[in-house]
Amino acid sequence: MNIMNADRLARQFQALGNPLRLRIIRELAEHAMCSSTIRDAKDINAALMPNVASLADTLKVDQSTLSNHLRVLYDVGLLRHWRIAHGSSYYILDNDALGAISKSITPNNG
Repeated sequence: MNIMNADRLARQFQALGNPLRLRIIRELAEHAMCSSTIRDAKDINAALMPNVASLADTLKVDQSTLSNHLRVLYDVGLLRHWRIAHGSSYYILDNDALGAISKSITPNNG
């Protein structure tokens, strides 16, 4: 693992070290949609994905608090974000980033 990868992973693990952020990841995973199939806002089915307001209600936190935590997860590359439908914001998990985390902590078999 090179220094840049180690630094990125450390920031991602640090972001995941917050209980609310883990709850966010879990809630988004329950609404999982393969992020590799989403290229832009028109690919998001708003009926299936929670927007920030509904996610805040589900997690029982203020929207501003949730938005701050979503931004941290987005900034370290764990989420993807779209703003659609009258300014509603939608976040989904970045499956590639989560897979890279999993791969980084799995011992090599060779």
